[in-house]
This record gives sequence, C-alpha cells and structure tokens, in this order.
Amino acid sequence: MQLRVFGDAPALIDGDNNVAVGYERLNEMIETRMDNLGLDSGGAAGNDSQNLVFLNFLSTIDAVVDYLALRRSGATALLLDPQTSAAGLGQLVERYQPTLVLRPPVPPSGFGPVSGCSDAYRPYRPAPVPATPQELSGDVALLLSASPNSDNPKRIQLTEANLAHNASAVGQAIGLESGDRGLAHLPLFHSLGLSVLNSHLAAGATTVLTGLSPLQAGFWGLTKRHSVTSIPTLPTTFPMFARVGMLEMKLPDLRSIHQMGGPIPESAMAGFCRSLVDSGRKLYYLYGQTEATAFMSVASCRELEDNPQSVGYPLAGGSFRVELPGADGVGQIMYSGPNVTLGYAGSRADVGRRTLSGELPTGDFGRIDDQGRVSVVRRFDIDRLDVRQPSADSRQVAGVARG
Repeated sequence: MQLRVFGDAPALIDGDNNVAVGYERLNEMIETRMDNLGLDSGGAAGNDSQNLVFLNFLSTIDAVVDYLALRRSGATALLLDPQTSAAGLGQLVERYQPTLVLRPPVPPSGFGPVSGCSDAYRPYRPAPVPATPQELSGDVALLLSASPNSDNPKRIQLTEANLAHNASAVGQAIGLESGDRGLAHLPLFHSLGLSVLNSHLAAGATTVLTGLSPLQAGFWGLTKRHSVTSIPTLPTTFPMFARVGMLEMKLPDLRSIHQMGGPIPESAMAGFCRSLVDSGRKLYYLYGQTEATAFMSVASCRELEDNPQSVGYPLAGGSFRVELPGADGVGQIMYSGPNVTLGYAGSRADVGRRTLSGELPTGDFGRIDDQGRVSVVRRFDIDRLDVRQPSADSRQVAGVARG
C-alpha cells in the first residue's frame, strides 16, 4: 500500500483524543516501528514471510501503525480481539506459535519483551537448542476470526491480493474520494471494520477512529467535529440511529450510511431509505462474508425499495451464480472473485493451505434476476448446518440444506 503519494493529507484521526496523522507522517511511523521491531522492509511486500505475529488490535493510531508495518514487512498477522481471554490467547499461542506478540494486555507465558519496546514480546528460546516454529507455507497476510467467539482458534486466511482487491472494489462501489472521512467505530480486528480502514487508506481518504458507540455521549459531536462523511452500521447498531434521532441531527458533512453485517427489517429499511434520500444522503447496503475479504456486492436505496431482499450487484471483478436452482430459481448463492480467501486454518501448520477453491459457497439461498441482481431469500444458519464447509461437495451440501 503506497502512502507517500498522498502527501500531507490526513490519513488517520484519533477522534477520541483529537489527534491527526498525515500520510507522510504515517509512513515515517511505520518505518520507525519496523526498525524497532526488527521487521524486514526489503522487497515489494517485505521478506518476513516466516514471521507470524499476533496483534491486539485496538482502535488507536499506534495499533494501525503496527498493522500496516506487518503488512509491509510481509509477515502474517493474526488480529486479536482485545476481549480475548488469557486462556484463549494461550490456546492460540500453542496452535500458531507466533514469533512476536504486539500490545497484549498481559504477555503470554513464555514470552519476554523486545529490547527497546514496552509493548512487544518474543518467545524465550530455551538453551541449548532453540525452538523452531514450523515453517509457514504460502502468501498469507492476515488471519481473521471465523467465529463471534474470540477464543475460537479457527481463522480465515487473507492474502495481500485479497486485501488490495477488496479495498479498491469497495472504494469504487461507494464512490470513495480522497476528501472523504469514514468513521471507524466498528472493531478493526473484524473484517467489516477493517474494510473501512483499508478502503479509505487505498483511496487516500481519512479514517476517523473512535471507541464510542452511537448511544454514547460524544459520538455525534465527534462525528460533526471531524467532518465525518460516512458511517458504517450493523443490524445491531442501526436501530440506535432511530433511538437518538440521527436523521434530525445537523450533520452537514454526512453524505452516506454503509449498512453491513446482515439484513435490516424491511419496514425499518424502507423508512430510513426514504428519509436519507429526502435529506440528500445515500445508503449503501454491502453484502459479504469474511471468507470473501468482507464484501461481495452492494445495493442502493433505490434497489432496496424496489426489492427488499436484494443485495444488489457484485463488486468489480466478482460474480455470482446459483447452485442447483429449484423451479422458483432459488438455490445456494456461489461467489467467485479475486477477494475469495484461501479458506480456513486451525493452526500454524494450516497457514497457506487452500481450503477454498476460488469459489465461495456462501450458505445463503437466493436467486439472480435477468439484470444480474442478486436477492437473498434465506440466510446461512450456523447453528443448523455449516453448508460452507469446503471439505464437502457443495452440490451435495446445498441439496441437504435446501431439503
């Protein structure tokens, strides 16, 4: 990711503390951090492909610097939920054998501080024979959680190519420009919040970081103070907007709402869409899964009003098809594109091993109309049957799930 080309334009704003960092300064901070940690910056993507690093990913400028330093070095970064328990962290350490752990609340057992750093830890090497972590395979940039449970060791493997494509395609779909300012109030260790950061950095736009939620004092004042132009929402946060009267607030810079992470009740969506359109703003409904590096398609207010089940059209470079459609045209939705990840890992030995073939069985069921617009009629139910398991034949699993 080239940052110098954006010069002194603001890259990151810590909205809670009113601190801003421009792109040139951000680049300097990344290089300094890499030097302090002993990370290799040689080559286009770095030469540290055998480093597997845990990052406790708080929504702070310093943590973002760490994240970008790891990507630049070519290391594999496993992004940790700050709420991960000590037992969960210990299990992850055992399974993935990290060579470095950054910003943990408590250092894991067997790790000591890196010289000159108060927030970085390396494993002790017992004498006389050093422990040698298993060699990594493949080009894996990130390991992201595949479960809402932060202690679950299962991770999804994202490559640098996955991240670059999705950042560009999302930016294109929502019309991101360098003057835009996106609010990053969703967790950065999750694919949805991370996509906000990646897409804004790729476009030379500004990411405003905050740990506040829409119901907390100061959230909307921060949004206005830092001229936020877009806010991402989840199904769980969307109703908060109505509770606090967001549509009646004076937010002159706010131009769009980006709904992600699941559907909103039709009645709520219709009313919200109409109010946004009346105020000259837009709503983008982004449909996706972490297995597709966050997003696969985007729908506008107009499309949602026409068909509430619509998830719109695929992002640039992506495509959908329906597996085993019935008489009504409904079958499992399959997605292909450069943002389809390598699949799942459960330990260091799995890193770089592909478990997805390049086509993602989403587990959702729907149809595609003559214009190529996708509608979802039944959502994936993780508690009933994991129809996305790559080890099973997707045709057979789709048939079972539909039955």
